[in-house]
Amino acid sequence: ADSFWKLIKETTADADYYAFADQDDIWYSSKLETAIECLNRTDTPQLYYSNAEIADNDGRGTGRLLMKRQDHLSVPTIIAGLHALGCTMVFNRTALKVFQSVRLSGIEMHDRSCFLIMYLVGQVIFDSKPQLYYRQHENNVIGNEGKKGWIYYRKKLRRSYALWFRSRSHDAVIQSQDMLKNFGEQLKTTDRNYLYMIANYRSSWLFKKKLLLDKNIKTLNKRVRRSYC
Repeated sequence: ADSFWKLIKETTADADYYAFADQDDIWYSSKLETAIECLNRTDTPQLYYSNAEIADNDGRGTGRLLMKRQDHLSVPTIIAGLHALGCTMVFNRTALKVFQSVRLSGIEMHDRSCFLIMYLVGQVIFDSKPQLYYRQHENNVIGNEGKKGWIYYRKKLRRSYALWFRSRSHDAVIQSQDMLKNFGEQLKTTDRNYLYMIANYRSSWLFKKKLLLDKNIKTLNKRVRRSYC
């Protein structure tokens, strides 16, 4: 994540469009052409992302899609674990300038940070059709969780506990604070209120209750990596 964000901040490449590339993913030949057509050649900061076809370890397509549907987009949905893969993203020059102007305290995942920023102050465009083969290894950051037996749920509980209670500075809290500091009054009232709740949830049982009961979070893909506790 840090290496990708460093590239964003330091690049001097003069281009109309930019894309992330992971070394073990295989793009469809039409990926860039399709993305550029969707981005509409506008000065509005825009980010395109697509579905992906899951491939085996040898790079052969399985016919299965990574996302069966588009997740409902909202601040808590994105922060809680939206499946928007960086390797499917293409963004325009205006979006790059926005990313380069932002000051972040910490980067958990570069793709989620970019996506959240564009959702807040730009435009995100989803292509339901796959534009690459996504190899699903055991050590993928977002990938195969395995069968959902007791071992799966034990790991999920331990991971959730570590994220929300043991870490000194929670990623979601930092990310929300960063968005508020960088964009402040530019944000829609609903988005700003969500960010404020997440940034301050530890000090308010009311905020915790609202986040736990939020219907937007319940629409998330079942494989998300976070839950508000």
